[in-house]
Amino acid sequence: MIDLLDPDTLAGLLIASFGIPMLAIFFATILPGIERKIQARIQQRIGPGILTPGFFAIFKFVFKHKPKIVSPMPTLYKWSPFVGIVAIYGVVIFTTPQWADILGLSSLVAIIGLLKIEEFMYVVMGYLSSNILSVRLPYPDTTKGSKHRETTRTTIESWGSIRMWKMIMLASLPLYVAMFLPVAFTGTISIAEIVNQQSGGNAFIFTVPGLIGAAVFFLGYVAILNEYPYSIGKAKADVMEGPMMELASSWRAGYYLMRAFVMFTVSSLFVTLYFGVPLNPFNGVVLLLHFILVLILPVAMAVFSAFSPILTFRQLVPLSTVATLVGFFVFVISIGVAG
Repeated sequence: MIDLLDPDTLAGLLIASFGIPMLAIFFATILPGIERKIQARIQQRIGPGILTPGFFAIFKFVFKHKPKIVSPMPTLYKWSPFVGIVAIYGVVIFTTPQWADILGLSSLVAIIGLLKIEEFMYVVMGYLSSNILSVRLPYPDTTKGSKHRETTRTTIESWGSIRMWKMIMLASLPLYVAMFLPVAFTGTISIAEIVNQQSGGNAFIFTVPGLIGAAVFFLGYVAILNEYPYSIGKAKADVMEGPMMELASSWRAGYYLMRAFVMFTVSSLFVTLYFGVPLNPFNGVVLLLHFILVLILPVAMAVFSAFSPILTFRQLVPLSTVATLVGFFVFVISIGVAG
């Protein structure tokens, strides 16, 4: 058991709990700029500055005017992105070696639970926003004599919320299946043990199941970020950003920060599980290598998304189903080989 009264142990825990997440957040704000720059170059555009879409955009929205939010629970709606940030913050600290033996939180079960909280926030935001096409612009027509007075009204935020619910039920499922493939390889759900058993050049990524799992993980990574081709929940063609549409000012900044933080954290989780390179604040070489490897998934996503259209659920359902089944098949085979 870890001794929390030991000064060195306590100092390490504080650094892992505050220093590493702050470094991760700063690095995360650079990733959207890298993503946008790569996409722009592929599409033969100059694109924005590296710091513009993430770092500077967050500060820009913090100081903008706060409009009145029309919502049955406006406070929860406005703070929903920050709930997601707290959940992702937990993922970061629980994947550090310093948290390995504390309350059993450094396990895939806890990590998946926190990631699902972040995903569910999109559903919450959609159902709590009732502004466009409901209060300000009623549809169907509710005036006296209208033929549509008895028609049930919905909002485009609600439609976006429903789509997000479908996404977290199926589209991101390959991610969670792929997260468990290293469990079959190592025989444990402990993050620290998964890392330890990949030491000495025995990284899971360099195995056949690891390569297949990486492809499945990547599809889930794109889905959890709601990026092309998995962006139907915020498609501007019909739902106009969906659940996030009414977020403005500092609340919009919170949404941008949450997305950037997820972009970093899930990629960081991939590096930890598949390369066996942890977020260790007391090993500078390992920490630097970890941050370099984190760029793999965001860069791959930028290239993949630049060539991808928005897929409807008619295309997304079979794609996610096949990816999930492939991941599950590899998991079963890996257990048999390990056994």
